[in-house]
Amino acid sequence: MKIKERLGDIASTALVWVIIALCLPWMLLVLIGQFLYTPIEYIQFKRSRYQQDFPRKYSLWCGVHLDNEVYTIVKENNLPVEYIKWSEDYGLHGYFVSGDTLLNFTEPFFYDEKKQEWMLWPGNAEDENDEVEDVDVEHVGEDNTDDCVGVEAAKELMLQWFAADVAGRECRRVAVFYERQKTERIYGKEQAEALKSAGCILYERGALAQAIREVIEQ
Repeated sequence: MKIKERLGDIASTALVWVIIALCLPWMLLVLIGQFLYTPIEYIQFKRSRYQQDFPRKYSLWCGVHLDNEVYTIVKENNLPVEYIKWSEDYGLHGYFVSGDTLLNFTEPFFYDEKKQEWMLWPGNAEDENDEVEDVDVEHVGEDNTDDCVGVEAAKELMLQWFAADVAGRECRRVAVFYERQKTERIYGKEQAEALKSAGCILYERGALAQAIREVIEQ
């Protein structure tokens, strides 16, 4: 028995080293790639419009801000949209507001094939002020969908979270934006149309500024 146990230990150890030997080249390639990309990421970070308006020190773990793309579009097109940086935590999303409308660009919903409905998993955001867009909602398991809410209920939650995060401000409606091509590629054309029917705005690639204008003018 002792010989068999020793042979088993040797085989397990050998298997571990084989796995390490196979994975090591890929790990080295990832590290080299990260090392080579860091200067490019740093330049993108320093030149980003968001960094110019909300400066901070560069970090390997937090590069160009998540809101930078939309923030840049808003500023460069002189759109009447206010950006509210409500948290001192640099990594969190801020809020985009026009009048009494909260503009959401985080694509927070996922499509439940079983229920054939677009839904959102609210998580613990009500208790911890966690942002719903930071949750990976693309592949929520079927067992978890009972805790999820539909689009209209999700919009009500978004309004509540905004009111809790931004004292003295109130929005009355929410406009949720999705890029049509990306949505169709991930979920399919029928699902994209269902998302539009549920009250979300589907815009064409490169036409976000125009989509924002149309919502504001309504």
